[in-house]
Amino acid sequence: KNFIPTGFVNRYICRDGSYRWLSWTGISNLDKTNDNHIPFSIVVDVTSQEIRQKQQEEDAKAGEIQYQLLQEQADLQRSVMQAVVDLQLHAKVEPDNLDLALEQIIEIFVRITRSTYGFAGLVIKEGETRHIPYKSWVRSQDEDELSTSDSNSNNNINCVKQKALFPPEHLAQETSESQSFEDLITRILSKPDQALFEQNTKLSEQLVFVESIIGLPILSNNQTVGVILLINYHEGYQKYFPESFEPLTLTAGSIMQDMQGIYFKKEASHQRLSREVADAQSQAKSTFLAHMSHELRTPLGGLLGSLDLINDENMSEAD
Repeated sequence: KNFIPTGFVNRYICRDGSYRWLSWTGISNLDKTNDNHIPFSIVVDVTSQEIRQKQQEEDAKAGEIQYQLLQEQADLQRSVMQAVVDLQLHAKVEPDNLDLALEQIIEIFVRITRSTYGFAGLVIKEGETRHIPYKSWVRSQDEDELSTSDSNSNNNINCVKQKALFPPEHLAQETSESQSFEDLITRILSKPDQALFEQNTKLSEQLVFVESIIGLPILSNNQTVGVILLINYHEGYQKYFPESFEPLTLTAGSIMQDMQGIYFKKEASHQRLSREVADAQSQAKSTFLAHMSHELRTPLGGLLGSLDLINDENMSEAD
């Protein structure tokens, strides 16, 4: 009973660079009255057990991470399917209101991705040129209430000027790494078959520092009908996001294609109305000139005839 065991495990490096673990157990006699006690140690190579234990711990940690990732993806899929239903319902409320339709699309994307800011634009291709006649910026309601549309402004971000999207002037100094908003949109539209991922960038329009960006070209029948830009998700946008968003992007593409049809109908109606107005103005001008010509010719004819008579040398003094 006077023999007390003690022990520890240490790791050492071998000449070939590998590691091994040794378990040391020392036993000594604490009975000082016995002069014949002999302490001794037992050493056991426990490398295989240590490696197996560490592998189990790593596997358990990896399994937990994988489970959390799968759970997040499942939650995202449920959110996406619910968003698809919401988007289809919203699209039926005011189908001709393009500003409202675009705003509803980007609000749903911002909500399910938990982004700070979002931008949506309707892409119209006329000939070889593309432009965005309708666009909408929204900010997460968690940040501050902001939901604006901008269909007429030449400045893509004018609708959020003086809002939190812009930092104070002394914090908005442009850097060599900055890029314009238009360049960013052009890059998204130039590769309609893939999403654009950006991190730690700066937009030259004095936007706040962008931690993460995902840009999604919206397609319908293999044609680009819109663009979605999401900014600042605190955990960073994952590469699986575009695939997870596919049901929602397809729905948005169908709605944006309908929006294109409405846009062209409005443009055709506007052009037809403009032609009708121009024709009416031309007709009114012609009618006015015809009446004025008649009203002027009649008295002028009499006046000119009288002058001709006055100049007639054969007239008598009584005439």
